[in-house]
Amino acid sequence: RGAALAIDALFLSQLRLKQPSTTDVEGMARHNAQLLQGAPSSKHVHAAGADRVLSFLKAYKRSFGLTMPGEAPLSGFVSYKVDHQCRKAQMRHTVLIPNERLTSAIKIIDGFQELVDSVRPRSLSLTHAHFLYDHASVRFDWHHDAEEEAATVGGIRDRIIEETVAVLLDGGPTEFIIAGDDQPTPYGTPGCGVHFCSALYHRSSKLPIGTAPAVKLVLFFGHMLEEPNAQPPVPPRRKRRRVS
Repeated sequence: RGAALAIDALFLSQLRLKQPSTTDVEGMARHNAQLLQGAPSSKHVHAAGADRVLSFLKAYKRSFGLTMPGEAPLSGFVSYKVDHQCRKAQMRHTVLIPNERLTSAIKIIDGFQELVDSVRPRSLSLTHAHFLYDHASVRFDWHHDAEEEAATVGGIRDRIIEETVAVLLDGGPTEFIIAGDDQPTPYGTPGCGVHFCSALYHRSSKLPIGTAPAVKLVLFFGHMLEEPNAQPPVPPRRKRRRVS
């Protein structure tokens, strides 16, 4: 794997104590440069089984959430302070697979296990996952994925997130921006995706009108804590904003 995807855990924990403001683009770029030490910011991956996962979504997606035959449905999520209408929109355009539902998701969602195994970074565990359906409510401003280290917003940290893999399942072309990079990072064609260090600041990219709505699967890899840490995950100084 590339050096960008094997960042020393101690160095990463020290850097987390020095979080730049999410209004300070230059500060976020310096933060990312310290993490990367000259290595590439991401690498592209091919996700086996992505077409079967998409077929399952098309068959079982509901207005809110995802039907799981034989089990309770999966729900959407609201991660940020948004008004009532945006809360409903975000719930409609997201699906959360929480840690406690991963076993059943692997059993029920055709192709999910194959996809996860094909993109899994080294020996890390999948902690949870998001399905995102393109909409203004799920196009996020600057953030990093250490925000995902608690099961609920502002809750107790119960996991360590080290690496993120985002896979394009349908639609596009689409891309995102990593702070400090000269150009946006494209996902590629459906079935392809991007693997990057979760501590890197990044945001959604504005795409031209007429772009086919994208369906993405975002996988968060790391490990669950045996004893949840009373200290919440280090947040950015300002919450993510939607990018229209």
